Amino acid sequence: MALIPKPPYPNVPLTTGVPSLPRLAELPQQVQSIFGILESALWDKVGRKPVWGIFDQQGKPVAIADSVLDLSYRNESKISGFPVQAGSFANYNKVNNPYEARVTLIKGSNNSINPLTNSILNNGSSVVGRGDFLKAIDEAAKSLELFNIVTPERNYLKANIEGYDYRRESSNGANLLIVELRLIEIREVTAKYAQSKEKPTTENSKEAPAKPTQTSGNVQAKTPNDSVLKQISDINWSDLGNRVITGIGNLL
Repeated sequence: MALIPKPPYPNVPLTTGVPSLPRLAELPQQVQSIFGILESALWDKVGRKPVWGIFDQQGKPVAIADSVLDLSYRNESKISGFPVQAGSFANYNKVNNPYEARVTLIKGSNNSINPLTNSILNNGSSVVGRGDFLKAIDEAAKSLELFNIVTPERNYLKANIEGYDYRRESSNGANLLIVELRLIEIREVTAKYAQSKEKPTTENSKEAPAKPTQTSGNVQAKTPNDSVLKQISDINWSDLGNRVITGIGNLL
């Protein structure tokens, strides 16, 4: 039995009221390529992949990595306690500590980021790409900027890079960088100052030097006493010597 070939598209009759539809197979090759690029871009937007990484407050990635290998998150609270009678303890307060996170990035390609346009550049050399990658991470680790850790399920905001380290393993390829970043949450607070309307007083202070000086009445001024040196300089040493000699003669 002979097989009936299947038409590449339905046969639309050329009648009144039916528009003429252009066929993709009848278009030039260049036009078909453009339609293919547009179709790929459309599907990329519709079926967007989950976003992973570390980004600054403007949405710029801390560094262009090939992939996120690992992410760990920890958040704990401290419950304070104090001893009571009979040797037991009583818990009275719970404090939520800042969260800590570790993000491991992988870099082996030659892609880097343009600092002017924030676009991805192809340097043509994986050595240059890895160098730019480490430079960007080093600058971010030294800065005071706050970063956001983005995952498909949840975003962790306002964290600073506390430190990082990287390794290169022969089992994974000597040209593959595995960088682990350690981040900690930064809680910003605004200092508030209050000015009291009442003047501070130390009248009830137990320490005498802290008490304010009190006025007991008017005091008459008087001439101060002569200093010791002035009194010594006014002594008549010749007369004093004669008196000493006379006293010694009387004793003898």
